[in-house]
Amino acid sequence: MTLTTALAILGGVVLMAVLLHGWWSARRASPKPALVQPSSDVSRVEPGFDASATALPAETRPLKRAATIDALIDAIATLALDAPVSGDMVLAHLPPSRRAGSKPVFIEGLDAESGEWTPLAP
Repeated sequence: MTLTTALAILGGVVLMAVLLHGWWSARRASPKPALVQPSSDVSRVEPGFDASATALPAETRPLKRAATIDALIDAIATLALDAPVSGDMVLAHLPPSRRAGSKPVFIEGLDAESGEWTPLAP
């Protein structure tokens, strides 16, 4: 066996290993089919144009959760003001995009009555 033949065989083995690894990675990353069993206790409702049918029951209505600031993962800058400021005034002076570059910016205010940090509201 010559050096050229040995290098050609080695190159073929390396090429096959790279192709096999790519196939294996793609197979692992592909979405898995969901095996969901429909429950028999859920009543199905056909879509329609009736106004009463569009309202969701309270237990199935999605909860609207405001983003909260976490001291462990967020950068926090506390601003001390001379006098209390209304939420309307602060919201009027915020940029419309509420972003700093590509990162979202969340602003909370200290509620004077409860002493809790809450998202700004008018």
